[in-house]
Amino acid sequence: MKKLSPAEKLRIRTAIPTRIISNGEYDPLPQTADQRKVEEAIVEMATEVSKEMCTSRREVLQSSAAIVIGLLGLNKVFGEYFDVSAEDIFRIKRAEAATGADSNRPIIFDMQTHLVKDDFHHPTLVKFAKWADTLGVKNVSQKSSEEMERFKLPHFLREIFIESQTDAALLSGAPFSNGDPLPNDLLYRVCDVVNDIAGAKVLYANHVVNPNISGWLKSAKTDAKSAKPRSWKLFPVGDPLSPTGKPWRLDDKKLMYPFYEMAMSSGVRNITIHKGLTPSHYESKFPAAWKAAQVDDLKAVARDWPELNFIIFHSALRPFAGENLESDMKRFEDTGEILWVSDLVRIVQEGGFKNVYAEIGTSFASSCVTNPRFCAAFIGTLLNGVGEDRILWGTDSVWYGSPQWQIEAFKALRIPGEMMAKRNWKLDIGSGISPIRKKIFSENTLRLLKLPANTEKRSPFKSEWIEKARSKISKLDHRSYGYYAKG
Repeated sequence: MKKLSPAEKLRIRTAIPTRIISNGEYDPLPQTADQRKVEEAIVEMATEVSKEMCTSRREVLQSSAAIVIGLLGLNKVFGEYFDVSAEDIFRIKRAEAATGADSNRPIIFDMQTHLVKDDFHHPTLVKFAKWADTLGVKNVSQKSSEEMERFKLPHFLREIFIESQTDAALLSGAPFSNGDPLPNDLLYRVCDVVNDIAGAKVLYANHVVNPNISGWLKSAKTDAKSAKPRSWKLFPVGDPLSPTGKPWRLDDKKLMYPFYEMAMSSGVRNITIHKGLTPSHYESKFPAAWKAAQVDDLKAVARDWPELNFIIFHSALRPFAGENLESDMKRFEDTGEILWVSDLVRIVQEGGFKNVYAEIGTSFASSCVTNPRFCAAFIGTLLNGVGEDRILWGTDSVWYGSPQWQIEAFKALRIPGEMMAKRNWKLDIGSGISPIRKKIFSENTLRLLKLPANTEKRSPFKSEWIEKARSKISKLDHRSYGYYAKG
Protein backbone atom coordinates (compact mmCIF):
# COMPACT_ATOMS: atom_id res chain seq x y z
CA MET A 1 0.00 0.00 0.00
CA LYS A 2 1.15 3.54 -0.71
CA LYS A 3 1.82 5.88 2.18
CA LEU A 4 -0.52 8.86 1.93
CA SER A 5 -0.22 12.37 3.33
CA PRO A 6 -2.62 15.36 3.37
CA ALA A 7 -2.12 17.45 0.24
CA GLU A 8 -2.48 20.78 2.07
CA LYS A 9 0.72 19.88 3.96
CA LEU A 10 2.83 19.90 0.80
CA ARG A 11 6.01 21.88 1.34
CA ILE A 12 5.93 23.50 -2.11
CA ARG A 13 2.46 24.80 -2.95
CA THR A 14 1.89 25.51 -6.63
CA ALA A 15 -1.19 26.70 -8.52
CA ILE A 16 -1.00 23.71 -10.86
CA PRO A 17 -0.55 20.58 -8.72
CA THR A 18 2.71 18.79 -9.41
CA ARG A 19 1.45 15.38 -8.36
CA ILE A 20 -1.82 13.48 -8.44
CA ILE A 21 -4.16 14.42 -5.59
CA SER A 22 -6.80 11.85 -4.63
CA ASN A 23 -9.95 12.36 -2.59
CA GLY A 24 -9.79 8.70 -1.62
CA GLU A 25 -11.71 7.24 -4.56
CA TYR A 26 -8.52 5.85 -6.07
CA ASP A 27 -4.86 5.32 -5.18
CA PRO A 28 -2.77 8.33 -6.27
CA LEU A 29 0.45 7.71 -8.13
CA PRO A 30 3.55 9.00 -6.31
CA GLN A 31 5.14 12.08 -7.83
CA THR A 32 6.88 11.10 -11.05
CA ALA A 33 10.32 12.23 -12.17
CA ASP A 34 8.69 14.45 -14.80
CA GLN A 35 6.40 16.02 -12.21
CA ARG A 36 9.44 16.82 -10.06
CA LYS A 37 10.97 18.54 -13.10
CA VAL A 38 7.76 20.55 -13.53
CA GLU A 39 7.91 21.57 -9.88
CA GLU A 40 11.52 22.66 -10.28
CA ALA A 41 10.67 24.62 -13.43
CA ILE A 42 7.81 26.40 -11.64
CA VAL A 43 10.05 27.41 -8.74
CA GLU A 44 12.77 28.59 -11.13
CA MET A 45 10.34 30.70 -13.20
CA ALA A 46 8.68 32.13 -10.10
CA THR A 47 12.10 33.18 -8.81
CA GLU A 48 12.92 34.94 -12.07
CA VAL A 49 9.53 36.66 -12.22
CA SER A 50 9.82 37.81 -8.61
CA LYS A 51 13.09 39.57 -9.43
CA GLU A 52 11.60 41.29 -12.46
CA MET A 53 8.51 42.35 -10.50
CA CYS A 54 10.54 43.34 -7.43
CA THR A 55 8.52 41.09 -5.18
CA SER A 56 8.98 37.78 -3.40
CA ARG A 57 8.73 34.35 -4.97
CA ARG A 58 5.99 33.55 -2.48
CA GLU A 59 3.99 36.56 -3.74
CA VAL A 60 4.35 35.33 -7.30
CA LEU A 61 3.24 31.80 -6.41
CA GLN A 62 0.19 33.22 -4.62
CA SER A 63 -0.87 35.33 -7.60
CA SER A 64 -3.14 34.45 -10.51
CA ALA A 65 -0.09 34.44 -12.78
CA ALA A 66 1.04 31.32 -10.89
CA ILE A 67 -1.39 29.28 -12.99
CA VAL A 68 0.32 30.45 -16.18
CA ILE A 69 3.70 29.63 -14.65
CA GLY A 70 2.43 26.13 -13.88
CA LEU A 71 1.25 25.60 -17.46
CA LEU A 72 4.59 26.87 -18.77
CA GLY A 73 6.32 24.41 -16.44
CA LEU A 74 4.27 21.56 -17.92
CA ASN A 75 5.15 22.73 -21.43
CA LYS A 76 8.85 22.87 -20.58
CA VAL A 77 8.88 19.25 -19.44
CA PHE A 78 6.27 17.58 -21.65
CA GLY A 79 6.14 19.73 -24.79
CA GLU A 80 3.78 22.42 -26.05
CA TYR A 81 0.44 21.03 -24.88
CA PHE A 82 -0.86 24.31 -23.43
CA ASP A 83 -1.29 27.51 -25.41
CA VAL A 84 0.41 29.97 -23.05
CA SER A 85 3.43 32.26 -23.24
CA ALA A 86 5.74 34.00 -20.80
CA GLU A 87 4.08 37.32 -21.67
CA ASP A 88 0.86 36.05 -20.10
CA ILE A 89 2.54 36.09 -16.69
CA PHE A 90 2.86 39.86 -16.78
CA ARG A 91 -0.49 40.46 -18.48
CA ILE A 92 -2.64 38.70 -15.93
CA LYS A 93 -3.70 40.64 -12.88
CA ARG A 94 -4.74 38.88 -9.75
CA ALA A 95 -8.06 40.68 -9.66
CA GLU A 96 -9.04 39.24 -13.03
CA ALA A 97 -9.00 35.68 -11.72
CA ALA A 98 -10.71 36.65 -8.48
CA THR A 99 -13.51 38.72 -10.00
CA GLY A 100 -13.89 37.31 -13.47
CA ALA A 101 -13.31 40.71 -15.11
CA ASP A 102 -12.43 39.15 -18.45
CA SER A 103 -15.44 39.95 -20.64
CA ASN A 104 -14.35 37.46 -23.30
CA ARG A 105 -14.27 34.42 -21.08
CA PRO A 106 -16.92 31.71 -21.47
CA ILE A 107 -19.75 30.99 -19.06
CA ILE A 108 -18.62 28.16 -16.80
CA PHE A 109 -20.97 25.61 -15.25
CA ASP A 110 -19.31 23.07 -12.96
CA MET A 111 -21.23 19.79 -13.15
CA GLN A 112 -19.53 18.22 -10.13
CA THR A 113 -18.88 20.01 -6.82
CA HIS A 114 -18.89 18.87 -3.19
CA LEU A 115 -18.92 20.15 0.38
CA VAL A 116 -19.72 18.66 3.79
CA LYS A 117 -22.15 19.54 6.57
CA ASP A 118 -20.99 21.52 9.60
CA ASP A 119 -21.00 18.62 12.08
CA PHE A 120 -19.14 16.29 9.76
CA HIS A 121 -16.15 15.28 11.88
CA HIS A 122 -13.24 14.13 9.82
CA PRO A 123 -10.42 15.96 8.03
CA THR A 124 -11.35 14.51 4.66
CA LEU A 125 -14.21 12.04 4.34
CA VAL A 126 -15.84 10.14 7.17
CA LYS A 127 -15.23 6.69 5.77
CA PHE A 128 -11.80 7.62 4.42
CA ALA A 129 -10.61 8.30 7.97
CA LYS A 130 -10.28 4.68 9.05
CA TRP A 131 -9.49 3.48 5.56
CA ALA A 132 -6.66 6.00 5.23
CA ASP A 133 -5.17 4.77 8.50
CA THR A 134 -4.78 1.34 6.93
CA LEU A 135 -2.98 2.90 3.98
CA GLY A 136 -0.41 4.65 6.11
CA VAL A 137 -1.96 8.05 6.88
CA LYS A 138 -0.98 8.62 10.49
CA ASN A 139 -3.26 10.24 13.07
CA VAL A 140 -5.98 11.02 10.53
CA SER A 141 -8.93 10.17 12.77
CA GLN A 142 -7.47 12.06 15.74
CA LYS A 143 -7.23 15.41 13.98
CA SER A 144 -9.45 18.28 15.06
CA SER A 145 -12.79 18.90 13.38
CA GLU A 146 -11.44 22.37 12.60
CA GLU A 147 -9.58 20.76 9.73
CA MET A 148 -12.96 20.08 8.13
CA GLU A 149 -13.46 23.82 7.64
CA ARG A 150 -11.87 23.63 4.22
CA PHE A 151 -14.74 21.42 3.02
CA LYS A 152 -17.57 23.47 4.52
CA LEU A 153 -19.85 26.12 3.06
CA PRO A 154 -17.77 29.31 3.63
CA HIS A 155 -14.72 27.70 2.07
CA PHE A 156 -16.84 26.27 -0.74
CA LEU A 157 -18.02 29.78 -1.57
CA ARG A 158 -14.47 31.07 -1.51
CA GLU A 159 -12.99 28.39 -3.73
CA ILE A 160 -15.86 27.96 -6.22
CA PHE A 161 -17.45 31.37 -6.54
CA ILE A 162 -14.85 33.91 -5.42
CA GLU A 163 -11.46 32.56 -6.44
CA SER A 164 -12.51 30.89 -9.66
CA GLN A 165 -14.48 31.98 -12.71
CA THR A 166 -17.21 29.43 -12.07
CA ASP A 167 -20.64 30.95 -12.72
CA ALA A 168 -22.91 28.12 -11.60
CA ALA A 169 -22.57 24.58 -10.30
CA LEU A 170 -24.27 21.31 -9.46
CA LEU A 171 -23.79 20.13 -5.85
CA SER A 172 -23.60 16.41 -5.03
CA GLY A 173 -23.48 14.26 -1.92
CA ALA A 174 -22.35 10.62 -1.64
CA PRO A 175 -23.61 7.37 -0.04
CA PHE A 176 -20.75 6.54 2.31
CA SER A 177 -21.11 3.38 4.37
CA ASN A 178 -20.06 5.03 7.62
CA GLY A 179 -21.73 8.44 7.71
CA ASP A 180 -23.29 10.93 5.33
CA PRO A 181 -21.26 14.08 4.59
CA LEU A 182 -24.19 15.94 3.03
CA PRO A 183 -27.67 14.34 3.27
CA ASN A 184 -30.14 15.28 0.57
CA ASP A 185 -32.30 17.43 2.84
CA LEU A 186 -29.26 19.47 3.88
CA LEU A 187 -27.99 19.62 0.31
CA TYR A 188 -31.18 21.40 -0.70
CA ARG A 189 -30.77 23.83 2.19
CA VAL A 190 -27.19 24.60 1.14
CA CYS A 191 -28.38 25.39 -2.38
CA ASP A 192 -31.06 27.71 -0.96
CA VAL A 193 -28.50 29.51 1.23
CA VAL A 194 -26.00 30.03 -1.59
CA ASN A 195 -28.68 31.20 -4.00
CA ASP A 196 -30.04 33.58 -1.37
CA ILE A 197 -26.56 35.06 -0.89
CA ALA A 198 -26.11 35.39 -4.64
CA GLY A 199 -29.56 36.77 -5.23
CA ALA A 200 -29.75 34.42 -8.20
CA LYS A 201 -29.85 30.73 -9.02
CA VAL A 202 -26.21 29.63 -9.17
CA LEU A 203 -26.17 26.32 -7.26
CA TYR A 204 -28.35 23.34 -8.16
CA ALA A 205 -29.12 20.07 -6.38
CA ASN A 206 -27.98 16.63 -7.52
CA HIS A 207 -30.11 14.24 -5.44
CA VAL A 208 -28.23 11.13 -4.23
CA VAL A 209 -30.13 7.89 -4.77
CA ASN A 210 -29.06 4.90 -2.67
CA PRO A 211 -30.91 1.62 -3.40
CA ASN A 212 -29.25 0.07 -0.33
CA ILE A 213 -31.41 2.19 2.00
CA SER A 214 -34.94 1.13 2.91
CA GLY A 215 -37.60 3.36 1.41
CA TRP A 216 -35.20 4.95 -1.08
CA LEU A 217 -37.57 4.90 -4.04
CA LYS A 218 -40.47 6.44 -2.14
CA SER A 219 -38.19 9.12 -0.75
CA ALA A 220 -36.85 9.98 -4.21
CA LYS A 221 -40.36 10.24 -5.58
CA THR A 222 -41.39 12.59 -2.77
CA ASP A 223 -38.33 14.80 -3.21
CA ALA A 224 -38.82 14.96 -6.96
CA LYS A 225 -42.14 16.71 -6.32
CA SER A 226 -41.22 18.88 -3.37
CA ALA A 227 -37.53 19.76 -3.85
CA LYS A 228 -37.35 19.51 -7.64
CA PRO A 229 -33.67 18.52 -8.06
CA ARG A 230 -32.04 19.07 -11.43
CA SER A 231 -30.68 15.53 -11.54
CA TRP A 232 -30.19 12.24 -9.69
CA LYS A 233 -26.82 10.89 -8.52
CA LEU A 234 -26.16 7.13 -8.59
CA PHE A 235 -23.23 5.17 -7.17
CA PRO A 236 -23.41 1.60 -8.53
CA VAL A 237 -20.19 0.86 -6.59
CA GLY A 238 -22.21 1.32 -3.38
CA ASP A 239 -19.60 3.36 -1.51
CA PRO A 240 -17.01 5.17 -3.66
CA LEU A 241 -14.46 5.18 -0.84
CA SER A 242 -14.70 1.67 0.50
CA PRO A 243 -15.36 -1.92 -0.59
CA THR A 244 -17.80 -2.22 2.33
CA GLY A 245 -20.51 -0.67 0.16
CA LYS A 246 -22.95 -3.01 -1.57
CA PRO A 247 -22.47 -2.66 -5.34
CA TRP A 248 -25.34 -2.99 -7.78
CA ARG A 249 -25.95 -2.64 -11.54
CA LEU A 250 -27.70 -0.02 -13.61
CA ASP A 251 -29.38 -2.73 -15.68
CA ASP A 252 -30.88 -4.57 -12.70
CA LYS A 253 -34.50 -4.58 -13.89
CA LYS A 254 -36.00 -5.49 -10.55
CA LEU A 255 -34.00 -2.96 -8.54
CA MET A 256 -33.52 0.01 -10.89
CA TYR A 257 -36.15 -0.03 -13.62
CA PRO A 258 -38.89 1.15 -11.21
CA PHE A 259 -36.62 4.10 -10.43
CA TYR A 260 -36.21 4.96 -14.11
CA GLU A 261 -39.98 4.82 -14.49
CA MET A 262 -40.33 7.23 -11.57
CA ALA A 263 -37.67 9.53 -13.07
CA MET A 264 -39.59 9.60 -16.32
CA SER A 265 -42.88 10.49 -14.68
CA SER A 266 -41.28 13.05 -12.34
CA GLY A 267 -39.75 15.04 -15.17
CA VAL A 268 -36.28 14.85 -13.55
CA ARG A 269 -34.67 12.91 -16.35
CA ASN A 270 -30.96 13.62 -15.84
CA ILE A 271 -29.09 10.82 -14.09
CA THR A 272 -25.44 11.31 -13.10
CA ILE A 273 -23.50 8.13 -12.43
CA HIS A 274 -20.19 7.61 -10.65
CA LYS A 275 -18.00 5.36 -12.79
CA GLY A 276 -14.27 4.67 -12.97
CA LEU A 277 -11.69 5.81 -10.39
CA THR A 278 -11.51 2.47 -8.65
CA PRO A 279 -8.39 1.39 -6.71
CA SER A 280 -6.55 -1.18 -8.77
CA HIS A 281 -6.41 -3.77 -5.99
CA TYR A 282 -10.21 -4.03 -6.14
CA GLU A 283 -9.92 -6.12 -9.30
CA SER A 284 -8.69 -9.13 -7.33
CA LYS A 285 -9.91 -8.35 -3.81
CA PHE A 286 -13.33 -6.81 -4.47
CA PRO A 287 -14.40 -7.92 -7.95
CA ALA A 288 -18.06 -6.91 -7.54
CA ALA A 289 -17.13 -3.29 -6.80
CA TRP A 290 -14.55 -3.38 -9.60
CA LYS A 291 -17.18 -4.54 -12.07
CA ALA A 292 -19.74 -2.01 -10.87
CA ALA A 293 -17.32 0.83 -11.63
CA GLN A 294 -17.20 -0.16 -15.32
CA VAL A 295 -19.75 0.78 -17.95
CA ASP A 296 -21.02 -2.50 -19.38
CA ASP A 297 -24.31 -2.05 -17.49
CA LEU A 298 -24.98 1.23 -19.33
CA LYS A 299 -25.80 -0.25 -22.73
CA ALA A 300 -29.14 -1.79 -21.79
CA VAL A 301 -30.47 1.19 -19.83
CA ALA A 302 -29.45 3.71 -22.50
CA ARG A 303 -31.35 1.59 -25.01
CA ASP A 304 -34.38 0.87 -22.82
CA TRP A 305 -34.77 4.44 -21.52
CA PRO A 306 -34.04 6.73 -24.48
CA GLU A 307 -35.77 9.71 -22.87
CA LEU A 308 -33.50 9.63 -19.82
CA ASN A 309 -30.06 11.27 -19.93
CA PHE A 310 -27.22 9.18 -18.49
CA ILE A 311 -24.26 11.36 -17.45
CA ILE A 312 -21.11 9.37 -16.70
CA PHE A 313 -19.03 11.17 -14.09
CA HIS A 314 -15.24 11.04 -14.57
CA SER A 315 -15.99 9.67 -18.09
CA ALA A 316 -15.44 6.24 -16.46
CA LEU A 317 -11.64 6.60 -16.60
CA ARG A 318 -9.74 3.82 -14.88
CA PRO A 319 -7.39 5.63 -12.48
CA PHE A 320 -4.81 7.14 -14.80
CA ALA A 321 -1.37 5.67 -14.16
CA GLY A 322 -2.64 3.57 -11.31
CA GLU A 323 0.49 1.46 -11.33
CA ASN A 324 2.30 1.99 -14.57
CA LEU A 325 2.38 5.38 -16.25
CA GLU A 326 4.23 4.11 -19.28
CA SER A 327 1.82 1.25 -19.97
CA ASP A 328 -1.22 3.54 -19.99
CA MET A 329 0.43 5.87 -22.47
CA LYS A 330 1.82 3.05 -24.60
CA ARG A 331 -1.59 1.39 -24.77
CA PHE A 332 -3.06 4.53 -26.25
CA GLU A 333 -0.17 5.11 -28.67
CA ASP A 334 -0.32 1.51 -29.92
CA THR A 335 -4.08 0.91 -29.98
CA GLY A 336 -5.92 4.17 -29.28
CA GLU A 337 -7.42 2.53 -26.18
CA ILE A 338 -7.98 4.32 -22.87
CA LEU A 339 -9.15 1.91 -20.21
CA TRP A 340 -12.91 2.10 -19.64
CA VAL A 341 -13.20 5.42 -21.49
CA SER A 342 -12.93 3.57 -24.80
CA ASP A 343 -15.59 1.14 -23.55
CA LEU A 344 -17.88 4.12 -22.97
CA VAL A 345 -17.18 5.40 -26.48
CA ARG A 346 -17.94 2.01 -28.03
CA ILE A 347 -21.27 1.79 -26.22
CA VAL A 348 -22.25 5.23 -27.50
CA GLN A 349 -21.15 4.57 -31.07
CA GLU A 350 -22.47 1.02 -31.42
CA GLY A 351 -25.81 1.96 -29.91
CA GLY A 352 -26.04 5.30 -31.65
CA PHE A 353 -27.03 6.75 -28.28
CA LYS A 354 -27.77 10.46 -28.01
CA ASN A 355 -28.67 10.21 -24.31
CA VAL A 356 -25.22 9.35 -22.91
CA TYR A 357 -22.92 12.14 -21.70
CA ALA A 358 -19.33 12.24 -20.41
CA GLU A 359 -18.37 14.48 -17.47
CA ILE A 360 -14.61 14.99 -17.09
CA GLY A 361 -14.13 15.85 -13.38
CA THR A 362 -11.00 14.42 -11.69
CA SER A 363 -10.02 12.56 -14.88
CA PHE A 364 -9.02 15.78 -16.60
CA ALA A 365 -7.35 17.16 -13.47
CA SER A 366 -5.30 14.04 -12.75
CA SER A 367 -4.14 13.41 -16.29
CA CYS A 368 -3.32 17.00 -17.18
CA VAL A 369 -0.75 17.34 -14.38
CA THR A 370 0.71 13.85 -14.87
CA ASN A 371 1.04 13.59 -18.62
CA PRO A 372 -0.55 16.34 -20.75
CA ARG A 373 -0.26 14.13 -23.83
CA PHE A 374 -2.49 11.56 -22.19
CA CYS A 375 -4.85 14.37 -21.19
CA ALA A 376 -5.04 15.50 -24.82
CA ALA A 377 -5.69 11.88 -25.83
CA PHE A 378 -8.46 11.63 -23.22
CA ILE A 379 -10.24 14.77 -24.46
CA GLY A 380 -9.69 13.86 -28.11
CA THR A 381 -11.12 10.37 -27.54
CA LEU A 382 -14.26 11.80 -25.96
CA LEU A 383 -14.63 14.57 -28.51
CA ASN A 384 -14.44 12.19 -31.46
CA GLY A 385 -16.25 9.32 -29.75
CA VAL A 386 -19.01 10.72 -27.58
CA GLY A 387 -19.29 13.99 -29.51
CA GLU A 388 -18.84 17.71 -28.89
CA ASP A 389 -22.45 18.13 -27.72
CA ARG A 390 -22.23 15.53 -24.96
CA ILE A 391 -19.08 16.37 -22.99
CA LEU A 392 -19.63 18.26 -19.73
CA TRP A 393 -17.31 20.38 -17.59
CA GLY A 394 -16.78 19.31 -13.97
CA THR A 395 -13.93 19.59 -11.47
CA ASP A 396 -14.82 17.50 -8.39
CA SER A 397 -13.98 20.55 -6.25
CA VAL A 398 -13.61 21.49 -3.45
CA TRP A 399 -11.57 18.35 -2.95
CA TYR A 400 -8.90 19.85 -5.21
CA GLY A 401 -9.14 23.41 -3.92
CA SER A 402 -10.09 26.21 -6.29
CA PRO A 403 -11.04 24.91 -9.75
CA GLN A 404 -9.44 27.92 -11.43
CA TRP A 405 -6.28 26.06 -12.39
CA GLN A 406 -8.38 23.39 -14.11
CA ILE A 407 -10.33 26.10 -15.94
CA GLU A 408 -7.14 27.74 -17.19
CA ALA A 409 -5.59 24.41 -18.18
CA PHE A 410 -8.66 23.45 -20.21
CA LYS A 411 -8.73 26.86 -21.92
CA ALA A 412 -5.14 26.35 -23.01
CA LEU A 413 -5.04 22.59 -23.80
CA ARG A 414 -3.94 21.56 -27.29
CA ILE A 415 -4.49 18.27 -29.09
CA PRO A 416 -1.36 17.63 -31.23
CA GLY A 417 -1.89 17.56 -34.97
CA GLU A 418 0.06 14.33 -35.34
CA MET A 419 -2.23 12.67 -32.76
CA MET A 420 -5.27 13.88 -34.69
CA ALA A 421 -3.86 12.44 -37.92
CA LYS A 422 -2.77 9.10 -36.46
CA ARG A 423 -6.16 8.48 -34.85
CA ASN A 424 -8.00 9.88 -37.88
CA TRP A 425 -9.89 12.29 -35.63
CA LYS A 426 -11.96 14.94 -37.33
CA LEU A 427 -12.86 17.12 -34.35
CA ASP A 428 -10.23 19.30 -32.71
CA ILE A 429 -10.84 21.31 -29.57
CA GLY A 430 -9.75 24.46 -31.40
CA SER A 431 -7.68 27.36 -30.16
CA GLY A 432 -8.57 30.02 -27.63
CA ILE A 433 -12.15 30.16 -26.41
CA SER A 434 -13.40 28.06 -29.31
CA PRO A 435 -17.05 27.09 -29.90
CA ILE A 436 -16.27 23.56 -28.71
CA ARG A 437 -14.72 24.79 -25.44
CA LYS A 438 -17.80 26.95 -24.85
CA LYS A 439 -20.01 23.91 -25.38
CA ILE A 440 -18.03 21.87 -22.86
CA PHE A 441 -17.67 24.65 -20.28
CA SER A 442 -21.41 25.32 -20.10
CA GLU A 443 -23.56 25.22 -23.21
CA ASN A 444 -24.06 21.44 -23.18
CA THR A 445 -24.90 21.47 -19.48
CA LEU A 446 -27.26 24.45 -19.68
CA ARG A 447 -29.17 22.72 -22.47
CA LEU A 448 -29.24 19.41 -20.59
CA LEU A 449 -30.50 20.98 -17.36
CA LYS A 450 -32.92 23.21 -19.28
CA LEU A 451 -31.38 26.43 -17.97
CA PRO A 452 -31.16 29.78 -19.77
CA ALA A 453 -28.37 29.84 -22.34
CA ASN A 454 -27.61 33.47 -21.52
CA THR A 455 -26.72 32.87 -17.86
CA GLU A 456 -25.12 36.07 -16.59
CA LYS A 457 -21.42 35.91 -15.78
CA ARG A 458 -20.59 36.22 -12.10
CA SER A 459 -22.76 39.27 -11.46
CA PRO A 460 -24.68 37.55 -8.61
CA PHE A 461 -21.56 37.55 -6.46
CA LYS A 462 -20.64 41.19 -6.97
CA SER A 463 -22.51 41.97 -3.78
CA GLU A 464 -21.94 43.53 -0.38
CA TRP A 465 -21.76 40.05 1.13
CA ILE A 466 -18.95 39.01 -1.16
CA GLU A 467 -17.04 42.23 -0.55
CA LYS A 468 -17.19 41.54 3.18
CA ALA A 469 -16.12 37.96 2.61
CA ARG A 470 -13.30 39.06 0.34
CA SER A 471 -11.93 41.38 3.03
CA LYS A 472 -11.35 38.33 5.23
CA ILE A 473 -9.63 36.29 2.54
CA SER A 474 -5.86 36.24 2.58
CA LYS A 475 -3.75 35.81 -0.51
CA LEU A 476 -4.49 32.93 -2.84
CA ASP A 477 -2.87 29.85 -1.37
CA HIS A 478 -3.59 27.41 -4.22
CA ARG A 479 -4.19 24.52 -1.84
CA SER A 480 -5.39 21.06 -2.76
CA TYR A 481 -7.22 19.12 -0.10
CA GLY A 482 -7.08 15.45 -0.90
CA TYR A 483 -4.18 13.06 -0.36
CA TYR A 484 -0.97 12.42 -2.23
CA ALA A 485 1.24 9.35 -2.24
CA LYS A 486 4.73 9.65 -0.88
CA GLY A 487 7.34 8.07 -3.03
